[in-house]
Amino acid sequence: MWGAGTLTGSQHLLPVNGSRILLECGLFQGRRHEWFERNLNFFFEPSTVDAMVLSHAHIDHSGNIP
Repeated sequence: MWGAGTLTGSQHLLPVNGSRILLECGLFQGRRHEWFERNLNFFFEPSTVDAMVLSHAHIDHSGNIP
């Protein structure tokens, strides 16, 4: 999970009773080469997510939703 060890780009994929729930879908903010790679390439296949939970609308928690 990218949310661990950093304050930006929060995304946590949780397996719950056979479903895949994404907690946050934040935009990573950092060095340009790292920003580009992390925000364009998810660590999971987005089409496999069944639901998403958003705690609040700060960009580091919601910016990668679009």
